[in-house]
Amino acid sequence: MRRFPHSWRCFAWGLLVWAAPCVAPAAENQALQEVITRLQSHALVAGEFVQQRRLKGFSRSLKSTGRFVFWREGGLYWRTETPFTSATTFTGQGPIHWQAPGVAADAAGPPNAMEKHSNKILLAFFGADLEALARLFELDWQVEGGRWTLDLRPRDALLGKVLRGASIHGGEFIEGLRVRSARGDVTEVAFSQLRVLPGLSAAACRRYFGAGRGLCAAWPPAGQDAAAP
Repeated sequence: MRRFPHSWRCFAWGLLVWAAPCVAPAAENQALQEVITRLQSHALVAGEFVQQRRLKGFSRSLKSTGRFVFWREGGLYWRTETPFTSATTFTGQGPIHWQAPGVAADAAGPPNAMEKHSNKILLAFFGADLEALARLFELDWQVEGGRWTLDLRPRDALLGKVLRGASIHGGEFIEGLRVRSARGDVTEVAFSQLRVLPGLSAAACRRYFGAGRGLCAAWPPAGQDAAAP
């Protein structure tokens, strides 16, 4: 098992998969280079998830399943399908809660500080925002063969009051996420059916990321085929 500190910036940018391409210094380890080569820039990724949440003091876990679409420019569309249906798009400006496909629920008000903070962390995970991650966490990379793991420990004392740590692992994509709260709850998310999308139809773009943000006006970009997850 090879371990790499948070200073391996180029690896980090590629590691969380759905990020811009990065050119590594020639002196970096060959194993690291191979991982970077596999983790190409995936601007648009779809998949399914199974989430298990274990609350401290309870023997049974809470399970939910669903699917997601991550677009680096638009955010993260997260749709829970069992045991109930709900959908939220997490953006840099705050969450969009959907009451029906493409129909946003009326916002109760601007996102509060906790919502903004949670959004930033979630998008940093999926978007490989190394600077944001490094500000919030101490990063510890482990690489073995084609597999990798990233452990995160909160730097900030306030964040440490609610989050004990997190771990992300995968190969070509993020395959799993484990979050430990300060109170002892554990949330684990397993991702499957992961695939890169060449594009979305304009209707799907509006449904997942919102018509009012102006992101879908010229979708799909020239040279890309429209596709739906």
